[in-house]
Amino acid sequence: MEAICRSRDLSNQRDLTARFYFSFENFSHQHSLESLLKSIIQQLSFAPEIFSGLRDLYEENTKTWPPSSPSTSSLQELLISGLKSRCSNEKTTRNVFLIIDALDEIPKGSRRNEVIKFLKDLAASSIPFLHVLVTSRPKSDITSRLSGTKASWIVLNVDKAAIRADIGIYVNNILETDFEPPLPDDTKEKIRERLAKDQDGM
Repeated sequence: MEAICRSRDLSNQRDLTARFYFSFENFSHQHSLESLLKSIIQQLSFAPEIFSGLRDLYEENTKTWPPSSPSTSSLQELLISGLKSRCSNEKTTRNVFLIIDALDEIPKGSRRNEVIKFLKDLAASSIPFLHVLVTSRPKSDITSRLSGTKASWIVLNVDKAAIRADIGIYVNNILETDFEPPLPDDTKEKIRERLAKDQDGM
């Protein structure tokens, strides 16, 4: 994701990029559509079309005391309407890239279904100049539900050797930096061997 964002920054400073990672380490906070929407809106809030809707939503939710939190549906409406306005305006038309990583880290159930439905709604909006990249391990409920949308999703299969190498780098980094006192070398090696054997479960 870092490489994609750097390439966009270098190619066109006026393109917009927002990203979100469904981390398996932060289940309660990040595994929800609400967290996804709030993060993307925050990252794009400097765009006038998004900021205007955000300001209106803030005023609407602070009319009474105590102030209320915006609903997930109102956040989704704000994001989609803001993207439509941004991408349809000839004076401000720029590419918008949304990168949503590790969708499969949301446990199968209502939370995952909500995010998939949002992605389907986003695709059905047919917003010009909007590009969405979603990464996931192959899960039947994700692929079947997204393949049923009117908009076409291009499926790219990543080479397993590249995945294993990427996981190895991540595991080594965690083993070397996240434990105090440091783990014994033989323990770290056992962890590496076990994770290498069960990589499909990460």
